Amino acid sequence: EAGSKPRGWAAIYTRANHEKTVVHALEHNKIECYLPLYEEERKRSDRTKRISRVLFPNYVFARITSDTRSRAIK
Repeated sequence: EAGSKPRGWAAIYTRANHEKTVVHALEHNKIECYLPLYEEERKRSDRTKRISRVLFPNYVFARITSDTRSRAIK
């Protein structure tokens, strides 16, 4: 954004199991964010299922500038 001083990446602490909701809200506000995920296989009695898990639970990373800081913490 024009006139905004870059602050770099910030770790945002979230409520438990709300990381994807926070990412969706940040993207809606046009704030660059990153949520590292990994694939895990869960074995059931009749099948194996692959699920995406959050690498750092309760944290989302966002690139914060002086202009987007107030929007990111709402």
